[in-house]
Amino acid sequence: MSYVLPSCWYRESEGTKLGPYTVPELYWLLETKQSEPHERVQADNGSEWLTIAEVLRRSREGSSSRATEDAGSRGDHYANAPSDQKHPSNYIMRHWRGDLSLGLSYWVNLVLLAALAHVFFAVAGELARAASLSYHQTALLITILVAMAALIAIWQIVGTWRSSERHTSRGGLKFWATAAKVMLILAVLRGGLEMVTSEVPTAINAWQHAALMSSLSPSNVQPLRGGTEIEFSGGIHNESAARLGAVLDQYPRARVVHLTSDGGNLAEGHAMAAIIRSRGLDTYVRTKCLSACTIVFLGGRNRLLRDGAQLGFHAPTTLAAGLRGKEIVAEERAKLARAGLPDWFVTRAFAPTGSAMWFPTVDELRNARAITQTTDGRYLSPGPPTRLMTIDDAERAFRALPLGTAIQRADPTIFRAIVEAMRESMNDGGTEADIASAVERRVTPVFTRSLSILPDHQMVATVATITQVARQLGASNPRICRDWLMHKAGQPIPLIAGHITSQQQTALIQTMADAIMVAADPRQRAASPRQPPPQLEQVFRRLEARLPRGQIQMLETIESPSHPPNIVCSLVVEFYSEILRLPEREAGPLLRFILASG
Repeated sequence: MSYVLPSCWYRESEGTKLGPYTVPELYWLLETKQSEPHERVQADNGSEWLTIAEVLRRSREGSSSRATEDAGSRGDHYANAPSDQKHPSNYIMRHWRGDLSLGLSYWVNLVLLAALAHVFFAVAGELARAASLSYHQTALLITILVAMAALIAIWQIVGTWRSSERHTSRGGLKFWATAAKVMLILAVLRGGLEMVTSEVPTAINAWQHAALMSSLSPSNVQPLRGGTEIEFSGGIHNESAARLGAVLDQYPRARVVHLTSDGGNLAEGHAMAAIIRSRGLDTYVRTKCLSACTIVFLGGRNRLLRDGAQLGFHAPTTLAAGLRGKEIVAEERAKLARAGLPDWFVTRAFAPTGSAMWFPTVDELRNARAITQTTDGRYLSPGPPTRLMTIDDAERAFRALPLGTAIQRADPTIFRAIVEAMRESMNDGGTEADIASAVERRVTPVFTRSLSILPDHQMVATVATITQVARQLGASNPRICRDWLMHKAGQPIPLIAGHITSQQQTALIQTMADAIMVAADPRQRAASPRQPPPQLEQVFRRLEARLPRGQIQMLETIESPSHPPNIVCSLVVEFYSEILRLPEREAGPLLRFILASG
């Protein structure tokens, strides 16, 4: 006849009867060190007292199943629990079933583990940033971490709740079981709220951010104008700051950074701004600079905006609803304030308009000191060409100009040099002024040689145009007027396009082309007088009669840099104007003599 083992047992502790316990619970009391094998227990029918080890032994012997034999093979430690009782053998499942003590479940598995998990997730985030993961890899990692946090929280709360349910049956006070349940309810409410309002939005926004960053064009950093200017274009991605710094190291003469970007990575934008700020560089926007790009722009010492270009501001949207959403927005507001932007501008830039972009007017940008000046871009690179210019392209472009045809006829060698210079300047992102200067440096000697052999009518027409331009320059900028009139071979040619009218510029170029073309024809060349024509003395007498005393003597040392620019410019204009009052047959030879001698 088989022995029927009672289903419930009681134990005694300090005069208090504890229980009831099932056989599996007795086994776990031993596993968790809450009891010893020799501790005695009594069945609920008031039978004899037995040790826990004896109860477990009888339970094992009373089972004939294969599972019992497997359990028995584990040895006699604690008299071996019955294997027909299906209990977890690992710590995780023991907590999940509530088999662990309430103190262990609450203080270790709930409180301490929550703190450790917080540190783990923070470290994982830092390691992910250091590993330079792609945007989609980062989104996947965040999703995994959020899912892990949810699963761990469920495991913590369910296990601790079950342990509190069994706390009194193990001899614990009901007060602590109730207190633990209250704290668990609060934890569920707080954790659920955080999960809904922070952690899940963080994962969602991470995928949205990955999609946004993937839609941005690749970033590109390249030198312009021989490395004196640097172009950054495209999206601001991971490593954009490092790439910008590497190019700037390669071109230490760079003073301006061009920005053309729809924005991108916020942290990279701040890193790029720090590089620009540390080197004292200017920033320049030709077309548009949006979102995180404006952070880079504000790092410039001088911040230049081309006429018609746009700066676009908005609050950080892809992260604003995440784990640190409010802190991120507050940090960005503080950074804009530290950059010198007034409160009204920062408030408007961070207005709660979703992802809408705010494009301030030029007056708003000036008033906020977001820009230091606007420019027509004439003296800054227009950017790299959309297609590299070939020699044939440059030749066709130059030949289409009046000067090109004339130079090709007068001096084919100079023509080829100009074409090559134009091609190099265009492909290097040269300005209109750079190209004009490259052309003028090579055209001017040809034009100067032509002046001494022009026939009378051509000579008078050419000098009349030059005199009109010089008069305009004198009124606009006397220093440029003097430098232009006194220019010597090998010296930089002053840029005068911005100081004369477009009509005057067109007339001057056409006059130079006509003079070079005429001088290239041997049949039209005229000889220069070997001796000063008598009309020169006549011109000096007329000037003495109407100019202030002493200015005539300045003509003998007109190239001296000590003379005031306005006096030099005015005196040269008056001198040639007086010559042009002579009859053409007298003025022509006199002008050829003066220009050939000079």
